Amino acid sequence: MRASKVLNTIAKLNSVPLLCALLLSVNTACASSRIGGTYVAHGERFVEILQLTESQDGQITGVLNTMELKNDGSIDTDEASITSGTIDGDQLTLHISELAVFGENIAGTVSGSTIRLQSTGKDGSVLTWEFQRASLEEFKTYADRLKSEGAAIVLNSKLMSSAQEVRQTVLNAEAWISNSEVHAQRISAVRDYYQKLENRMRSLIAQERATPNSVARTQISVAVIQVDVTGTQSDVQVSQLWDQTIVNSGQSLIKQFANYPSNCFTLTELQGRGATLQNAEEWQNACQQMLIERMKFEPAFDSIIGQRADLKSFQAAAKSRRQAIVDEASRLQ
Repeated sequence: MRASKVLNTIAKLNSVPLLCALLLSVNTACASSRIGGTYVAHGERFVEILQLTESQDGQITGVLNTMELKNDGSIDTDEASITSGTIDGDQLTLHISELAVFGENIAGTVSGSTIRLQSTGKDGSVLTWEFQRASLEEFKTYADRLKSEGAAIVLNSKLMSSAQEVRQTVLNAEAWISNSEVHAQRISAVRDYYQKLENRMRSLIAQERATPNSVARTQISVAVIQVDVTGTQSDVQVSQLWDQTIVNSGQSLIKQFANYPSNCFTLTELQGRGATLQNAEEWQNACQQMLIERMKFEPAFDSIIGQRADLKSFQAAAKSRRQAIVDEASRLQ
């Protein structure tokens, strides 16, 4: 059940005891009720509110709301209707619908301002709940405490996972910079390789012009095409290396850095929100490393992207020149 449903239920419950209190002087049913009212049970990880109304003929109805703090910091809420119930001396019997933890019919005892309810768990164990007469304000205090503890659990878990993620991003960014610098240093060799291919094609063209035999010229023209194919294959290899391995991975890191906060928060701020000192320090250290790495990575990425753009323009021009040579070889056949 959503937390909003519990809050709406609390609002409805709030009206019953307050109205009863206002009408005590004129409403004998309120004044004579032995059990009607609000009861709260609470523990380290749960709080429950039991709202009972006793009619003049002794029939008991009401609502039971529960809130439970889970290990991951989430809050489970549930609501069940008490459709009927009776009290005989200090013995209480209630019929509760829609709440599996209690079962449908449960027995209990009433002693002063205390209601004790018992049911049998799925494993056969006896489960006991002790409710004390209380107010909605007291229930809200316990509920707020659970929410605060849940938020602290979520925060500490997030700090630990975020610190680990950020440290890994820093390592990946360092590796990317080192790898990209190595390939950037090889750009001149790549250019030289393309130039050698073009020179080889021009040499074959000159040979083709000087060859009177048409069959031999055709063979030379085929050789020119083969060199151009080698150049095209090189284009594919260079594009796979730069665009997929370097550019794409660099863009992914840029997005990761952009998603990280620019404010690492102080230890006091983090602890004030429920973080442990250890988790707060872990996050702060990782966050500071990330901010330093981001300032280093962004200009390195821009530089590599610029070099890739220049290399891509060079490849396009080289491809155009090779195509012109292929066309010339075809005319000379």
